[in-house]
Amino acid sequence: MRKRSRRIQPLHQLALNKEQLAARELGNALTGVNQCRAQLEQLYSYRDEYRKQFNQQANHGVSGERLHQYQAFMKQLDQAIQEQHRQLAQQEKLCQQTKQQWQDKHVRSKVLENVMDRFVNEEQHHEAKTEQRE
Repeated sequence: MRKRSRRIQPLHQLALNKEQLAARELGNALTGVNQCRAQLEQLYSYRDEYRKQFNQQANHGVSGERLHQYQAFMKQLDQAIQEQHRQLAQQEKLCQQTKQQWQDKHVRSKVLENVMDRFVNEEQHHEAKTEQRE
């Protein structure tokens, strides 16, 4: 590398470092989305299992108090599911924002890489011309 390409190289390296950091943040955001989805699926599964168990018990008769407890618990589960949906939506939004940030940093890194490559080619071309003259 020579003059212009050497001057731009630290900028390119900085852009690469920022891109790598953004990629790690995107990975963390994707992990958060996956965890939220898994928790939501667990809540749905637990609710379905609890409903099946109660229905089996109800076939043999249940007291009014037991029915009231079941309804209260199902209401709590439904609220937990709604809250988990909200958290999932927030995580997905964060993930989209993080993805956009990574894409922006990736584009900047590629632009600087292309500029640096162009400078190197120009410098090599200029050097080859100079050698031909000598």
